[in-house]
Amino acid sequence: MPELHRSRFTAPVSADLLALAAESLQDAWRADPSVPQEDRTRLDLAVSEVVSNVVRHGGSATVLEMEVVVASDSVAVRIEDDGAPVPAEVPDMPAADAVGGRGLAIATAVVDASACERERGRNVWNLRIDRAPARP
Repeated sequence: MPELHRSRFTAPVSADLLALAAESLQDAWRADPSVPQEDRTRLDLAVSEVVSNVVRHGGSATVLEMEVVVASDSVAVRIEDDGAPVPAEVPDMPAADAVGGRGLAIATAVVDASACERERGRNVWNLRIDRAPARP
């Protein structure tokens, strides 16, 4: 499908990274206001959880790159970091009384497609939502 918007940023891993990722998504939503709010919310949440995971648990992560591609039928985000390898399988949701461990499970649950692979010594997340049909 035709690409409507593409943006990319590279930044050092720091507490400011969440704000940069959120602003990148806001730029995409401004570029294509027809993306339904439901889709925006799902992708905002997934990206926030993955980026938070890099900041909190990335170990030696020093840099993160994020690319957002808005197409007429989907919105895709690619997140790359040079931190410690993410487990090959995203863990299931932990027990209700667990203190943490939900972030990546939430991220993968709220999108239509997700994958995390190790490429060239980097974690590479691909998140995608299929755009909901416009409501009349």
